[in-house]
Amino acid sequence: SYTVAEVVEVWKEQGPCHHGSDEMYLRKHWYHIRTAQGPEMTIYFERQARSKQESKKRWWLYTIDSPESVR
Repeated sequence: SYTVAEVVEVWKEQGPCHHGSDEMYLRKHWYHIRTAQGPEMTIYFERQARSKQESKKRWWLYTIDSPESVR
């Protein structure tokens, strides 16, 4: 477990409709965070689950950097 000490950056990812319309949809919320334990991480939240079997898996760790590699 990690404790979020600071949210460094926030951004969103859009994508086109999967059914052929011209609309754009918000797909992911991205966060670059610094933890109280030292590592910095990039995590994201998927607004729509990948499948019904993974309906509760919507938060993902994308990268983790040790404090030494951040400096």
